[in-house]
Amino acid sequence: FNTGMDLITEVVRKSNIPCADAILPWLIFMFALSTVICWYYYGAECIKAISGKDGILYKVLFLASVFLGAVFNPKPIIYFVDYILLFMTSITLFTLKKNSERIVLLSEKNGLLK
Repeated sequence: FNTGMDLITEVVRKSNIPCADAILPWLIFMFALSTVICWYYYGAECIKAISGKDGILYKVLFLASVFLGAVFNPKPIIYFVDYILLFMTSITLFTLKKNSERIVLLSEKNGLLK
């Protein structure tokens, strides 16, 4: 198998699930769409928490990346997405660090910490 998609497709073809070949592309599309929406929202909220601004540059770069990923050869895009994941992890950690005192106070207030 060349990709994970090839493996999934082959497993579905060998299964006894009726209409599985017709359902699989829709399931994958819905998963991809929900992932894009969640990453967009999550990243925008982290940028807003870090900078206090709208994060228009993040939004433009994100939407451009989604468009380029849909149009061009996926290999370079896959490598680029690895860097995006690194960036998303970095802004998550930075946001947690910046708001750590507030998180602790809210956790204590709501009985999550003793």
